[in-house]
Amino acid sequence: MLATTGACLLRPKAIDFIVYGVTDLDASVAFYRDILGLPVDDWTGRGNWAEIPIIPVTLCLTTVHRYASPGAAGATLGIAVDDVDASTEELRAKGVAVVVEPFEAGSCRMAQIADPDDNRLWLHRRNDGTFG
Repeated sequence: MLATTGACLLRPKAIDFIVYGVTDLDASVAFYRDILGLPVDDWTGRGNWAEIPIIPVTLCLTTVHRYASPGAAGATLGIAVDDVDASTEELRAKGVAVVVEPFEAGSCRMAQIADPDDNRLWLHRRNDGTFG
């Protein structure tokens, strides 16, 4: 069991998704779908984003690098939380860098923070309340 230092509003529930920054979305989707045989959501392929649900986590592929860690080969973790805004403010007060302020993204609310090595993490809450 991991030790904690004091109360935290974040209360992570699960890892919802991992984001890979890619340079060619079509080639990446073809690799994961056609070569690895993984399911790709049918609504993806909008030009910059694809989701591969591997229950209980979703692998997201994107050419929009603000969603991924710096560099095309980086991965970004999405952590399910109860309240994105409150978690963001709590972490900001603790000196954590907020890279992307909370915003609505269709089916969810998100914000992005950075760890001390500039690895990116999404604080994420699905509008339907599900996680994992």
